[in-house]
Amino acid sequence: MKLHLPLLAVLPLSLLATAAGQDPVPPGTPPAAPAQSEIQKWIATTDAQWQATFKRNVTDVREAELNKVKARFQSSLDAAIAKASASGNLDGAVALRNEQERFFDTKTIPEQDLATEAASVQQLRALVRIALTKLEEDHTARVGALYHKYDQVLAQLQTQLTQRKRLDDALEVKAQRDKVAAAWLKGVSVIPLSLSTATKERPRVNSLGMKFVPVAGTKVLFSVWETRVRDYEAFVKAKGLAWKKSSEQGPTHPAERVSWHDAQAFCVWLSGKEGIEYRLPTDAEWSAAVSLRGEKGATPGDKHMKMAGFPWGGEWPPPEGAGNYMYTFNHTVEAVPVGSFRANGFGIYDLGGNVVEWCEDRLGPRDEMRVLRGGSWSDTDQDRLKSSYRSSHWPTTDGSSFGFRVVMAGSSSAR
Repeated sequence: MKLHLPLLAVLPLSLLATAAGQDPVPPGTPPAAPAQSEIQKWIATTDAQWQATFKRNVTDVREAELNKVKARFQSSLDAAIAKASASGNLDGAVALRNEQERFFDTKTIPEQDLATEAASVQQLRALVRIALTKLEEDHTARVGALYHKYDQVLAQLQTQLTQRKRLDDALEVKAQRDKVAAAWLKGVSVIPLSLSTATKERPRVNSLGMKFVPVAGTKVLFSVWETRVRDYEAFVKAKGLAWKKSSEQGPTHPAERVSWHDAQAFCVWLSGKEGIEYRLPTDAEWSAAVSLRGEKGATPGDKHMKMAGFPWGGEWPPPEGAGNYMYTFNHTVEAVPVGSFRANGFGIYDLGGNVVEWCEDRLGPRDEMRVLRGGSWSDTDQDRLKSSYRSSHWPTTDGSSFGFRVVMAGSSSAR
């Protein structure tokens, strides 16, 4: 995969724009409800206003910043070629000139350098990757904030219309909000550059302090921790929801008593907040994260219990430090703060123990119940602790040891 400098992940639809700069509606001011016959015209006009401000404050700004990065790279190559030539370094000068010609033709930076490539070329590329990562982070944060601004305007109007019993008009506005949300999610359903540059040693960190690392065999970044109380509480407070948190849980404990629907709502909220798509891992992605390779079967149900082994390896019982498992195994009588035990080879904690984790998938094509992976703190049965074990529950179930972790993702087809 190449890291393309031109327009890496610009939202393609007219439905998103920004009030940054000049607001079509003053911030915090509910829009005046249009007359009944004017509602569709108002939606179209408002959408056009936001389209124009989105282009001005997001697309054009981002394009200008990308052009600056390209110009700096070209200038750096020119200077490096001149320096190598002046010192008589023929091999170095030729390698830099070849990189200059390659960049002129492709306008891309390879995702990874070859070990045989000149160190001077690798160093200049590394600087570009850092600059692009920062640019992409700024861009995605800006997009998320602007999406919320537009949705806020529509939400205020929807409330006004509902209060005035103009229910059909309110439904029109709600349909527009759904359309905006779908367009926005489609627009961020590409893996931003900053995902491809994250490593185990240098994870991607979001605004909540959640850390994300790559997992071989997937195109997503995994949260190194199960979603914490502090992360989930930020969502609950922002949405004005009720949540029965255990009184013993601190901010770094895994969030428990969370249903699949709750986890989905958290992902939608966090995606909007960050401007990057978050979701639950698929069953196959979860298997990759726990290093369960070579599973056979078309569905999670087909793969259930078909392979031996545990998140910590092949031995039984779990060795000291393997995780928070019931009774005789490194156990407390409840979940413990995330990251209390050893991480696996990818830098991910608690894929066994603590809480069981929701996945995107159904157990089978005709099932309504959703898959959970990983043994919890309350599990004692040896089979339930195996990496290949799948349990399933109704998506409304919020069991006492049910939690989840999220991935930064491109798109998902598991639904």
